[in-house]
Amino acid sequence: MKANGMLLFLLSIVISACQKDWLDAKPISNIVVPTTLSDCQGLLDNLLVNNLDDPSLGEMGSDNYILKDKVIPTVGLVEKNAYLWKVDVFENQPVDDWNIQYTKILYANTALDGVGKIDRIPSNIVEWDNVKGSALFNRAYANFNLSQIFAKVYDHTSSNEDLGIPIRTTVNLNDRVGRGTLEKTYQYIIDDLKTATAMLPLLPVRKIRPSKSACYGMLSRVYLAMQQFDKSLLYADSCIHIFGELLDYNKLDTTPIFPFNVYNDEVIYHRTLMSMLGLTHLSDIDTTLYKSYQQNDLRRNFFFKIRNGRLRFTGSYTQSYVGFGGLALDEVYLNKSECEIRLGDVKKGVESLNTLLRKRWKEGTYKEIKVNDASEALSIVLRERRKELLMRGIRWSDLRRLNKDPRIEKIVLSRFSNGVMYHLLPNDKKYVYPIPTNEILLNNMPQNSRE
Repeated sequence: MKANGMLLFLLSIVISACQKDWLDAKPISNIVVPTTLSDCQGLLDNLLVNNLDDPSLGEMGSDNYILKDKVIPTVGLVEKNAYLWKVDVFENQPVDDWNIQYTKILYANTALDGVGKIDRIPSNIVEWDNVKGSALFNRAYANFNLSQIFAKVYDHTSSNEDLGIPIRTTVNLNDRVGRGTLEKTYQYIIDDLKTATAMLPLLPVRKIRPSKSACYGMLSRVYLAMQQFDKSLLYADSCIHIFGELLDYNKLDTTPIFPFNVYNDEVIYHRTLMSMLGLTHLSDIDTTLYKSYQQNDLRRNFFFKIRNGRLRFTGSYTQSYVGFGGLALDEVYLNKSECEIRLGDVKKGVESLNTLLRKRWKEGTYKEIKVNDASEALSIVLRERRKELLMRGIRWSDLRRLNKDPRIEKIVLSRFSNGVMYHLLPNDKKYVYPIPTNEILLNNMPQNSRE
């Protein structure tokens, strides 16, 4: 494809995605399928589409931050409604968390359509496999993100009845896709990731590209959400075996406002959360959370700084206020630790946690965790999980799954705003966001109940 043709192709997708809800977009009759592997790779390397703007609605509904009364009127309508757990979150406003993920899926499907028309021959095997594997990974990543916002938490006792998300596997905008079951949604995600695993290199050429290690890390995340701890542990171990060492915070400089470099050694795969005003510039960190970090815990100084009289989170692996939405090795170690403890190997699970925390505390001050009781060990690793992974879009998924776990004390979220106390109760229907109204009307799909 000529360069101008590719530009027009990309613009047509972006314009269609921005004008209306993605599934409601007008069919584009002149979409040109890329004809070379280079064109396909160019689609997948488009940082603005594939690596930015992952869903922020979950983080907005979580308990990592607060919006003070004086700033709430200055944030967007959707942000305010999500923060206060309103039943009608969107009020007919565009739903970027939905639209942008389906744009990512369209890019992935377009690349898959293109590579499917190119013969895989000895001279192009590596490039061909990388294109197909990357497209499958990107599609799986977007579908998983959507499932954490717009579908119920996975429960094996009801996953064949619970509604999933629309799974789109073609570039035809006229295709009307129903929701299917949650079980099928997760199976599509897992199948894409497993197929991609066999095609991608062990480590990424660039950290905006997926790799075998990223597939393993993502499979660990998906299986953890499904509470299939043996499989989550298997893929966590595989990822750690490939990827390398954790960052030693003792070797980092606390002087910069944002101390972590983009693409630092701990980053497996780089993505960012959507930059929402309330999350990125107007939020304060919950003070109870901040006080849970002890003085010699280096995260206390790396993650938080007082800026203009406000307690801000500055520990993102994006080197900015924008949340990190990708995969990093610390998350994988926490997956590993939690799963080992849940599967009965408390000693090994505690040692996995100690391996991480040694790199987080001031050298010579860390006291090894020594616990034999499984319940106590699980409580500790979940506490550290929250402290390590805040503002990454992970807390919402964790809250959903942990509130379904009979072994875990239920978590009630509370906000006090303008004289009113708001609560989000465990397993509340508001843990699932509504699908955009246009999608429901156009595709005759059932809506998520919020009441």
